[in-house]
Amino acid sequence: MRKKATTTNKDVFECYESISDFVNALNARPVDPYYKDIMSSHKTGEYREKFTGTKSFEEADSLLKNGDLETVKKMDAKARNIKQAKGVKNTITRGPVGFVPNIPAYLSGNPNNMFSVRSQSYKSTKVINFVINSTISYDIDGEDLATFGVRLLNIVVQLEAKGYRLNVFKSDISQYKDSGKNKGVLLVKIKDSGKPLNLTKVAYPLANPSFYRRHVFNWIEKSGNTRSTGYGAVLPSSSCKSILAKHFAKFVYIDTAESYSDSEEDLLNEVNRQL
Repeated sequence: MRKKATTTNKDVFECYESISDFVNALNARPVDPYYKDIMSSHKTGEYREKFTGTKSFEEADSLLKNGDLETVKKMDAKARNIKQAKGVKNTITRGPVGFVPNIPAYLSGNPNNMFSVRSQSYKSTKVINFVINSTISYDIDGEDLATFGVRLLNIVVQLEAKGYRLNVFKSDISQYKDSGKNKGVLLVKIKDSGKPLNLTKVAYPLANPSFYRRHVFNWIEKSGNTRSTGYGAVLPSSSCKSILAKHFAKFVYIDTAESYSDSEEDLLNEVNRQL
């Protein structure tokens, strides 16, 4: 499902509820004539591979659709093996078998004269909207972004293990000088709170720089009203959060441009501060 809104000043807002919805939309759209001789999303070569993390758009597309096992392998071994948290609810029941006698029931001749404890596991239902704005300058190295992405992947695993259920969104929020200095906002839900965490499927959009520098760039090339030779200008995080606040009642926000060099500990502390 896709939600789209265009304001009077030609700002663009699109939110995709799944990766498959995002892919289907990209495949159905033609390239904006403005970008037909640029097409940064599809460029190849040694520099482009280092810049994006993949050799081609076709390789990136395969990782998006089928999963990115190599990125998962870069995670901490401990994080890869963390299990999702479950709570335990204990209920005292009465029956003919148990470990503590119910004296009044025994004296009255009731056969259900023993107490026992029944344990029932349940998953936490605290849902968090976790938004990572992936907009970043061209001069930031792809390997630095990949390292940052793996830190985020570790954090997502830790949060789910603590009992949080995450809706994880990757976003691009930029300003486009050649289409009236308008803003373009893209949100793609890459993890649904109602579904188990699939590391292989989430790893590419969350941790591989190619998702932003190939797939998001391709969205920019095809949206029809996001025009800039530099594929948009980075906005201050305060502006980005104000835009997102119109669409989320509550959310946790990480800005790649501000945080890509932060340690995993610092990132986790910032996330915990916002929870």
